[in-house]
Amino acid sequence: MSNLGKIWISLVLLFSVLNASGVVEVKLSNNNVPKGSIVSLDIIAHGSNVEFPTISKIGELPIISQHQSMKIYSSTINGKSVTDNQKILTLEFSVDKDIKIPSFKIKVDGQEYQTKPLEIHTTKAIPIDKKPFYLQFKTQKDKVMVDEPFVVSVYFVVRNDIVLATQPRYNPPKFDGFFVSEPKQKSYQNKNYNITQLDYIITPKAEGNYTITPPSAKVAVSSQRQDPFFGFGMDAKWYAINAKPISVVVKPKPDNVSLVGDFKVVAHIDKEKTKANKPVNLSIKIFGEGSLNDIELPEYDIDGVSVYSDDATIKSEVKNGKIYSSYIKTYAFISDHSFDIPKLELKAYSTTINKEYNLTIPSYHIEVATNQAYTLNNSNVSTPQKPMIHTNLKTMPNESTNNSSNLNIEVASWWSLLLAFVAGIASMFGFSRLNIKVKTPKFTLSNQEILTILYPHISEDKNVEEMVRKLYAKENGDKSIKIDKKELEKMLRKYKDEIL
Repeated sequence: MSNLGKIWISLVLLFSVLNASGVVEVKLSNNNVPKGSIVSLDIIAHGSNVEFPTISKIGELPIISQHQSMKIYSSTINGKSVTDNQKILTLEFSVDKDIKIPSFKIKVDGQEYQTKPLEIHTTKAIPIDKKPFYLQFKTQKDKVMVDEPFVVSVYFVVRNDIVLATQPRYNPPKFDGFFVSEPKQKSYQNKNYNITQLDYIITPKAEGNYTITPPSAKVAVSSQRQDPFFGFGMDAKWYAINAKPISVVVKPKPDNVSLVGDFKVVAHIDKEKTKANKPVNLSIKIFGEGSLNDIELPEYDIDGVSVYSDDATIKSEVKNGKIYSSYIKTYAFISDHSFDIPKLELKAYSTTINKEYNLTIPSYHIEVATNQAYTLNNSNVSTPQKPMIHTNLKTMPNESTNNSSNLNIEVASWWSLLLAFVAGIASMFGFSRLNIKVKTPKFTLSNQEILTILYPHISEDKNVEEMVRKLYAKENGDKSIKIDKKELEKMLRKYKDEIL
């Protein structure tokens, strides 16, 4: 009887610990909290088959997050196995006043049970400089114009004496209605706090009143606990933290304005006199305070001129809370006759002086000479003085003949055809008896000369366009490019009359 009594007492004690409140129970992380605190509510059911209700609010307070988990406790006492299955629904919400948590109905193993109601009492809010950790969400401006960029910053602040068990689970803000850049992150210390700062550059798409959804995070704080089986160890308690939302008023920008900010433009052309089918390179740089991510320069459309351009290089950075950007784009113009590069203008709006202004890219007249005329007058040609842009621009290949990447292509020029004709006549008079071999001389072309021949025809033939792309890639150092020399020779023979 004594053994049976011990077993019964052990079972009673085990279930009184594991299931003290019966089949269902509720637990609060704290029922007396400062205003603005995040409270965690656990609804626990003991059983194999559990159906929790759908809960979106606690009174008037919306649920910030919820998740389900499971725990299984088992023990063997005098050969008898005792198991307790627990399913837990965890709800998190922010409390700013005293509230009553109602009773919830839960179905466990086919039976319906009800939890007991609880109360939460609030105290005076903790000053922000006394909190162990918190999130802040700040904006550089709360009134902006469409296409006017500004900076919003997230500050994750943790007191020095707080030990985090793992990296926080961060949910970024939601910037609906805005273009947003990848955040720039930096970390530093301020008094007794470690601070991680994330700066986002955002640009409004349309006018209106916006409320930006703030960031949130879950923080696991390490704490010592005493385990009844293993002694002291490390445990982690999870907390949810939220920042306050940001309100922004977006005003419309003036009509026909392309850019909002304070910018300058510099243009540089490498020559204003050239040979037929030789490229003329124009580089444009726009820079200043504001965003240039959505800029679109007008297309150059010039009769009888092939125009090529690379992808623009755009960079942005934040300095002292202000956004500075640069935009660089290059063009190549190829023609067999003289032409004009037209002037381009962009209308911009300065937020500093609240006034519209124009960014002007000047026009250029390009003299294209025949090869003979160019050779005779080349010594008298001087490069016009234009503002220089010192950047790492990718330009078209230069006209140097000392190019180490030459391709040897056998092309029949007019004089080789003449020799072939003479050889044919000679064979009629018996020269063939002398076994004289007449060879077609090799004609060596540089990449630049090949490109000069093929460039004007890329709009006529997709194969030519593809070949030009490969030649440029090879010129820029891409060793993976393979050139089909037979195909290239075929193209050059097709346009052999244009060999210089």
